[in-house]
Amino acid sequence: IVAVTWNVNGQKPTEEYTNLLALDQKDEELPAIYSIGLQEELAARNGWEEALSAALLPRGYILLYSVRIQGIVLYLFAKFQYLMSIRRLATNYTRTGLGGYWGNKGGVSIRLEICGTSICIINCHLPAHSHQLEDRNRDFHIICNKQKYTFENVSYGVFDHDYCFWLGDLNYRIHQSVARQKVIEMIENNELKSLLMHDQLVMSQTDGEAFVGFCEETINFPPTYKFDNGTDTYDSSEKQRIPSWTDRILWYISPQQMKFCVDNFVEDGAPLRQLNYNSHPRYFNSDHKPVSCTFEVKGRTEQAPPAVNFAIASEWYSREDGRFEYFVGKDLQTSSWDWIGIYKEGWNKISDYLNYVWGDPSIGATNYRCTVTLPAIYVPKQSGNYQLCYYSSIEKCFLGMSGIFEVLPLRNENTTESFEEIEQPDNLNTNRPNPAIHEEHYVENDECIVDNAESEIVD
Repeated sequence: IVAVTWNVNGQKPTEEYTNLLALDQKDEELPAIYSIGLQEELAARNGWEEALSAALLPRGYILLYSVRIQGIVLYLFAKFQYLMSIRRLATNYTRTGLGGYWGNKGGVSIRLEICGTSICIINCHLPAHSHQLEDRNRDFHIICNKQKYTFENVSYGVFDHDYCFWLGDLNYRIHQSVARQKVIEMIENNELKSLLMHDQLVMSQTDGEAFVGFCEETINFPPTYKFDNGTDTYDSSEKQRIPSWTDRILWYISPQQMKFCVDNFVEDGAPLRQLNYNSHPRYFNSDHKPVSCTFEVKGRTEQAPPAVNFAIASEWYSREDGRFEYFVGKDLQTSSWDWIGIYKEGWNKISDYLNYVWGDPSIGATNYRCTVTLPAIYVPKQSGNYQLCYYSSIEKCFLGMSGIFEVLPLRNENTTESFEEIEQPDNLNTNRPNPAIHEEHYVENDECIVDNAESEIVD
């Protein structure tokens, strides 16, 4: 798992992100998951999703989920080959700005299970300024207590997961008892270990005030805030802010997972290895430097076979009915809101489906096999290679994918009717809204609250 946090200071992406995402590796060495948390991404469509996708999608990833409140956004990219091992995705959010009414501060999260292992990822932006230490500690507890996820009437909290990764602009500062010039001198002399003794997050953990139970790898990079934009120079404005490690990535392992790993991995029982923890000073379009780390975690199971399997019954032709069958596992819980999407080969977002049909609500309850005749209106017009994917509305993920199959060109030259002239069937996807793909969760009304955006940037 690669985790990245970056306060982008309201800026649009202008740089190349291969180094930040450690993409200068062979495909087989790339991680299963990228979790990328941004703060102060003040416009929902300012290009960050596109820039990150442009870097990751060609390397075999899809944008599986994203969640935001105002400028706090968390993107989850997964390697295509792991999709069938991912289950039970959910998102949540907590506003803490203005007493919980404004989303300029707070946290967003995504939880999932991969290879039988539960993981919670939280991206947050805590209150700014050195004197707001108590507010930061308070907001940590508020976010932690409010992140709940419910499956089959069972609620799960942050500490009910095997692993939790907490990242973001935590805004903890170097204690104000250390003068700014002294901090600069210690950075220049590489006295980082001594300087970290005055870090408010370290002090809060030691005093049991916040992030108790979380671990952090040793920091061997200079403070990541605050820089003059476009430079490596710490704040030279009138405010002369003290350089601080505001941007952090921490992790938690449950006692149950630690015991499982000790019991089942004789040679190496460590449930997690952090392979690196780096800042990236060569990125200049923000007053923060991005921070990343790579984790190697142990799962509880190997990659599982798909819960839903497909069989394409015959050749498909453009503007003709298409037939397929699908089969579900015996213990699979299905819903009438499950759907099967038709995707063109090479798709990379859940919302890329060209069309869809609703799943059979009886399958899994009375039978485990369903034959579908897809009316010509839903068969792709263009010939080419396509794929069927079964999406579970309960687990918020794909449970099965067909192999790639070909839709052949129109074979009846006398077929002249347009798709608009074909009567839509009543039993497929009419009279119901488009499927809830849960790809990006926008919190209602938060995006329009940008009147004080400038104050957010200069905190």
